[in-house]
Amino acid sequence: MDRHNDERGLLRGDSGVTLTELLVALGVFTAVIAVFMAGVVTMTKNTARAVSVSDTGSVVRTVFQRMDKEVRYASSINRPGKGPSGAYYVEYLIQVVEGGKPQRCIQWRVTADRKLQRREATGPSGSGATGWYTFSDGVRNDLNVPAQLPFRFSPADNVYANQRLKVVLEVAPNASQTGSGLETEFVARNTSSSSTTNADLDDDGRSDIMTCTGMGRD
Repeated sequence: MDRHNDERGLLRGDSGVTLTELLVALGVFTAVIAVFMAGVVTMTKNTARAVSVSDTGSVVRTVFQRMDKEVRYASSINRPGKGPSGAYYVEYLIQVVEGGKPQRCIQWRVTADRKLQRREATGPSGSGATGWYTFSDGVRNDLNVPAQLPFRFSPADNVYANQRLKVVLEVAPNASQTGSGLETEFVARNTSSSSTTNADLDDDGRSDIMTCTGMGRD
């Protein structure tokens, strides 16, 4: 009798789970997976955002350091403006150089397809320009909106002794990702109210006498 009872107990222990129990278990498992995947997605987005900010921040710092070093020694800055391609340009001449090196013309532009680029040439005429170096291909500035133009010029006059160049940039890998911005004004210490690029008597937005003319604006 005891042996038969033991056998029936074993059979009941091996009988498995009911359909209801299985569905409940699957529901709990699904909920756990959903919570886990939500955490993974959030962590992935946060990581991508951090990488994006770090990368674009590095670009912005590099541009700031380069322009800060160059513009402060500039002897004249052209008024910024668009070329036929729609790119937005600015140029400046550096006459104070070290160790007998030649004077340099520096040109920056933001292209219609959102690239921030720089090149340089030799001497006031801007001859023999190098190829364009691209710092970023993710500039968000809209060149058709005056408030978003990347380069803004202030002439030297009776109020301000030196020319100034304000740079406003927003850089991101693409439209959906977080980026970094730069908004600062550089002072050209070697300019003055007598700098030839100050004047715009015909009010066309261009310096009446431009420097580095050989570089051109495409």
